[in-house]
Amino acid sequence: MSGAALFALAGCATQQTQGSDRAVEFPDPDSAWVDDGTTIDPDNLALMHAGMDKDQVYAALGRPHFQEGFFRVRQWNYLFHIPVSDRAQQFVTCQYQVQYDSDMHVESTYWRNPECADYVHGAKLTRTTLSTDALFDFDSATLSDTGERRIADLAEKIRSQYAEPEIAVTGYTDRIGGPGYNLALSQRRAAAVTGALVDAGLSASAIRTEGLGQNNPVSDCGSDLQGAALKHCLQPDRRVEVSVSALTEQTKHSG
Repeated sequence: MSGAALFALAGCATQQTQGSDRAVEFPDPDSAWVDDGTTIDPDNLALMHAGMDKDQVYAALGRPHFQEGFFRVRQWNYLFHIPVSDRAQQFVTCQYQVQYDSDMHVESTYWRNPECADYVHGAKLTRTTLSTDALFDFDSATLSDTGERRIADLAEKIRSQYAEPEIAVTGYTDRIGGPGYNLALSQRRAAAVTGALVDAGLSASAIRTEGLGQNNPVSDCGSDLQGAALKHCLQPDRRVEVSVSALTEQTKHSG
């Protein structure tokens, strides 16, 4: 599967429309004739309802992605990438099944993983990048007063804008210093941010915390830089990223 996919395919099937009592079995995603699936507009998925004929389904979703056939078959399977952010390459990959009745009209539709339906109905992924220079003193994993206020403000924003958020807190350092030391420092700083989010009212069980040290740098600093100039150039690498995947409050209350 694509490295950009954010969502595991495993999980129990969830029914979207009503009417079928047939067993729901999904094919192996690796057997799809399209490599890694295709991107789908959530608005097209929102068009799906019981009673549609195959021409209407084809117009909304396209050709099924597995080799089950086209005519007289009572099941079509798809492997979709559903955008979860305005950023490129941020999506979830989900298996979707359409079941037809004996008259070849849509009887039921299913997601292999139940959370996929949330993304169709408005779930979004947002990422906030916080400079650790603004959160911590040098070589420290204790939040400064300014850092505590910034995390409290972020927690309030998450609570007000998202329903049942799932949060990932990831700490990074720059390349100065040993890799082992930097890894441990990034882990301690990520844990400090998580602790502050929990203190501000977010659920600890909804937060995944990790530190990746000097991996995944975002700066582009030449090898000729040294001292203060190098430290300044590497500033973007010293960061904590807080990613939130959730339904928006507007979507939650409109459903």
